[in-house]
Amino acid sequence: MSLTDSKICFVTLAFGEKYRDHALTHAADIRTLTHNTPFVILTDRPEVFARDDSLTLLPSSLRYQLSRGGEPSSSKG
Repeated sequence: MSLTDSKICFVTLAFGEKYRDHALTHAADIRTLTHNTPFVILTDRPEVFARDDSLTLLPSSLRYQLSRGGEPSSSKG
């Protein structure tokens, strides 16, 4: 099911191993309890997550910025 076809979707941030593990658990629960409900994950390591039709991964450059000593960028002008 696509994001535009669904009345609801779940969204989470998953930066770091602890939170990626939580997101993996949430993804499994969502698949089990709510068949094909979209789940969007903004993460620093999209390769950790298995490909799934109901899972949308949004890779983030935050990991790169922080590893270079920079601050997260703001979209405000």
